[in-house]
Amino acid sequence: MNSSRKIDLVKLVDNGPLSWFQVRVIGLCVFIALIEGFDTQLIGFVAPVIIDEWGLSKTMFGSVFSASLFGLMIGASILGRAGDKIGRKNLLLCSFAMVGLFTLLTAYADNISELIVYRFLTGLALGGTIPNAITLVSEYAPKRFRAVSITIMLCGFPLGGMIGGIFIAPLIASSGWRPAFWIGGAMPLVLSVFLFFLLPESIRFLSSNSTKNNQTSQLLSRIDKTYFPRENDSFIIDKIEKNNARFVDIFSEGRFIGTMLIWGLFITNLLMLHLMMSWLPTILTEAGITLDKAIIATSMFSAGGIVSGVVIGRVIDRSSPYWILFVTYVFAALVAIFLSLSGNSFALIIVLVFCAGMGILGPQLAINALAANFYPSAIRSTGVGAALSAGRIGAITGPLIGGVMLGLGLSASNIFLMLIFPASICAGLIILLGINSRRRTV
Repeated sequence: MNSSRKIDLVKLVDNGPLSWFQVRVIGLCVFIALIEGFDTQLIGFVAPVIIDEWGLSKTMFGSVFSASLFGLMIGASILGRAGDKIGRKNLLLCSFAMVGLFTLLTAYADNISELIVYRFLTGLALGGTIPNAITLVSEYAPKRFRAVSITIMLCGFPLGGMIGGIFIAPLIASSGWRPAFWIGGAMPLVLSVFLFFLLPESIRFLSSNSTKNNQTSQLLSRIDKTYFPRENDSFIIDKIEKNNARFVDIFSEGRFIGTMLIWGLFITNLLMLHLMMSWLPTILTEAGITLDKAIIATSMFSAGGIVSGVVIGRVIDRSSPYWILFVTYVFAALVAIFLSLSGNSFALIIVLVFCAGMGILGPQLAINALAANFYPSAIRSTGVGAALSAGRIGAITGPLIGGVMLGLGLSASNIFLMLIFPASICAGLIILLGINSRRRTV
């Protein structure tokens, strides 16, 4: 008769090596993020074409960008928490398929009202994808690889936008804007079927349910080859049971101030990010750059974010995250000044937009990992989802502000110069978050 064992699941995963099985899970989440990034960025690439085709004002079109982000805010709050209740995998794949469906329907929009509705529903579904993908990666990656694993996964979003930027311009020129959404919608619908068989459920979620101990044991044996399952094995997890996770828990045990600062950081950084991601092609075309070159330049923003995000994520794994994020935000403020002085030199704009991606998009990828590390596993999906939901206030406001500034006739130079203010606020919030973290550990 086998004796009963209590396995410290968190300790075993956190202190173990990074197995090929864990790499596969992370890789599949990267692939999901890549497709989602392509779908999300499409509307920004085609915005100048739709505005001209339908005779819309830029202020009016800002509501299209914000509708998607408003949906994401609601989805991240509701569906992010649902992952703690019903499991990461099922919710992640359902949300992924819904993103595909509503992206496909976007191709059939004939007026701005329909476009707003479809983008809102796409954002709503996307809100169930991001928090649960982050959580799935964070719960399979060992602690010393967690931040960089999350950052690599999130790099799929700008990578998808970058690939889209490279290939979308000739497609728009030859076939118009609608076929781009046909492609963007079909991919998640088809791939969600394959991912159902390839992607495992969260091992920590399974371990919170004693009736699923056998599934937990089998997954654990694929992570750690030195672990051999026994029939009576049980698993030790965090103090707060996953299935009883409550929203108020993200404020408890001294987390209130830290949570508020994280929310402020998400709000301000996402304001900058979505102002740039939504309007950058249009801003550059207004400055005299051709649409194909403007799309390529926007792709360089994504490329800069990928490089910066990976570097920052690795630093976070090895040392304190606060000094590197502070330096990066100061760098973003300096780049904003240089962008305002760049004129219409395409070569210079390419370099500076790449640097802007390093200073704005890179930190956003990293602070997702910072938020995941801030909360214990039992409430991690709730905490990350709430931070993303709060951040959508800035994400929704950013495109609206950009539309108003363009509608008022502000030059590209003046719009770029405005980025100094949110970049400086982010730098200040990081300092306060670092001070708060130090006090909590004393």
